[in-house]
Amino acid sequence: MSLDYQWPSSSGLEVEARRLHATPAGQSQEDLRLGGALSRFPQAFGMAALSGAAMLVFPDVIFSGLGRFLALAAGLVLCALPLSLGALGGAGFRWLERRHGRGVRSTVARVLLGGATAAVAFLPSGGAGGVAAAFLVGCAALQGLARSGLSLEPQPVGAAPKGVAGDVAGLALAALLMGGMFLCLGRADFLAWGWRYPFVVAVACNIVGLFADLRLLATPSKRDGEGAPLRLATVDGVRLRVEP
Repeated sequence: MSLDYQWPSSSGLEVEARRLHATPAGQSQEDLRLGGALSRFPQAFGMAALSGAAMLVFPDVIFSGLGRFLALAAGLVLCALPLSLGALGGAGFRWLERRHGRGVRSTVARVLLGGATAAVAFLPSGGAGGVAAAFLVGCAALQGLARSGLSLEPQPVGAAPKGVAGDVAGLALAALLMGGMFLCLGRADFLAWGWRYPFVVAVACNIVGLFADLRLLATPSKRDGEGAPLRLATVDGVRLRVEP
């Protein structure tokens, strides 16, 4: 008997979870749609909050020394940054999924997205100059990497094609929060601290999204296939192998 080291992976636990939650009728369409919407909602919420702040807040708070036109251009570049990192992040998260399983990949991406979005709320004031701009660019880049990891989630068997319910809800809630804070506080207080509130709310949104992701892992996906090989769960990274 010898010890054969295997990389810790959640794949075996995912297979067991799908087996435990399997029913003859399968998951209802309503449950699958709700789970998909809750999973996508935090991504749209964080992107909408960042885009709104990039257009309404950062030109006056972070990029005020560039002039109005250049400040708006810098805000547009900031909005495009998360979308431009999709290929790089997708390759990294595909490697992570092959090595450690879908559950690990989804959890890492969700924690990274929530942390990067919430970190914007602690952005240094405009007096920090280039430090604040570099901090903001780093948060936007991490958001883009995390979104590329979450976009790899396969479609569950029996589910309708990915809809826009979660995206619409996230965009609407972010817009309502931004607009409500602006109307209630006024321009001065909104630029001082009110715009940070939606990024704090993003923490709760991503917690809900993480639970939705983990629940969807217990649903067979079209990528798994019916004859997919079973991978044993490896919790501590060590598997016993008996040799003749």
